[in-house]
Amino acid sequence: MLDHDEASLSGTAQRLPRILIAGEFSAGKSQLINALAGQKVVPSGVTATALPPVWLVGGAQGITRVDSNDQAKPVDRLTGAGVMSTKYFILGSDAPLLASFDLIDTPGSSDPNMPADCWERMLGYADMVIWCTNAVQAWRQSEKAVWDEMPEHLVGTGMLLLTHLDKLHDTRSCDKLMRRVRREAGDYFGTICGASLIDPDHITELAAEIAAQAAALTVLPGAEAPAVDRARNPEPAAEQPADVQAVVPRRVKARHVPETAGHGNGVVPLFDPTTKAVAETDGLVDNYGATPKTPAATGGVATETWERLTRGHDLTRPDILNACIAQLLGELDGEFERMHWRQDTQLRSGPRG
Repeated sequence: MLDHDEASLSGTAQRLPRILIAGEFSAGKSQLINALAGQKVVPSGVTATALPPVWLVGGAQGITRVDSNDQAKPVDRLTGAGVMSTKYFILGSDAPLLASFDLIDTPGSSDPNMPADCWERMLGYADMVIWCTNAVQAWRQSEKAVWDEMPEHLVGTGMLLLTHLDKLHDTRSCDKLMRRVRREAGDYFGTICGASLIDPDHITELAAEIAAQAAALTVLPGAEAPAVDRARNPEPAAEQPADVQAVVPRRVKARHVPETAGHGNGVVPLFDPTTKAVAETDGLVDNYGATPKTPAATGGVATETWERLTRGHDLTRPDILNACIAQLLGELDGEFERMHWRQDTQLRSGPRG
């Protein structure tokens, strides 16, 4: 029998039931969870083969990684963690069914790339198991061998679900399969049923059946999981004292670099994109939301271009304001390049006379 610390069982119904989804590789476990949740909450198929168990919790936020020493730490993704150093992930979800019970997704029991301990260690937390078996080759000898070693508190109470029922060609084949499976696996499960995971009606009926069985559990034998409890009910953040003022960072404006005097050809740059543009746009950002003022008429190219680009536009709208600024910078950059081109042309051609 798999190792199981009976002394760690909670034996109480003061929390939500925990339903562990298990089965051999490619039996449809993650697909079942996503179908029940009505959204893709866990990876499925090839992308899930190197993923540690995922504990789905309603009311929690984000993702928490629980390592092999039961230390919990928030992370930003499910992938990238070692399968042996990670005990399980806690994944918060707003799926409605998680208001009634938790779901624990586990790696395939027959996956050659995953040590058996990766999923077996989660059995102690479970109150009930849904074992997924592919209808095309349902209830193999390897699956029976697993259930011969299953913890006693999970035997006779769970569900054997024949997945991918849509791949069977006719009703007669389905009936024959169900009779065989009930005969061979009836002692291990409280319920044996089949479903197509792509049929909405099947999923609706299956969700109702699972919810009913979870509600009927009067004793919840799964072990305590403090990290999950903390994720479900996070401690409120400490309030900041009223007399402490938040520090607001101030924008540091670029210094205006004086124009270099004495240009040999008498041409003075109209616009330096590293200085003047930053200073002008900083003023717009500092007064964000205020009614923009028309720049004082100086006769400069930048002012004339700005007046032309913004004429008739509502500059109180951030999207329009940003678009005008971008267009202004683009035109001035183009003018700057044309100016240098004229300079180079004059230098190459030499003085006229």
